Amino acid sequence: MTIKVYAMTCGWISGAFDLMMADTPGRIRFPVPAYLIDHPKGRVLFDSGLHPDIQTDVRGRAGNTLADLFEVEFRPGEEIEARLEALDIAADSIDYIVNSHLHWDHTGGNGLIPNAKIIIQKKEWEAGHVPELIEQNIFNPVDYNHGHQIQ
Repeated sequence: MTIKVYAMTCGWISGAFDLMMADTPGRIRFPVPAYLIDHPKGRVLFDSGLHPDIQTDVRGRAGNTLADLFEVEFRPGEEIEARLEALDIAADSIDYIVNSHLHWDHTGGNGLIPNAKIIIQKKEWEAGHVPELIEQNIFNPVDYNHGHQIQ
């Protein structure tokens, strides 16, 4: 049995370091990762990166709060669908997406993976639908409410 794991970078985000680690001065630049596990029993995508709309309209897709807090580097060819295509893997051949959590940089590509079942912690799914958290741009259901089957 052969199992292959692919690590992909789907853009970069920069911001104040203390947004990630309290009381830490300076700035941080970090990749937006996604991982593909190609297993004989199916293909699993762990996180799906940013939505392609972020490439041209960060404010329109992520909201003013996130656009004010973070700088995004995300070019055509870095979206999850293109990363999979570069591996000769069709987006519609992915069986599952495991979202670590429902933030914009982990779920933005979910809609590009049409046949996958989403696996997410129940408490995270519930948090992703709290109106106050949506209003604060902590969560954006447009990234993860695509009619996928949720498990």
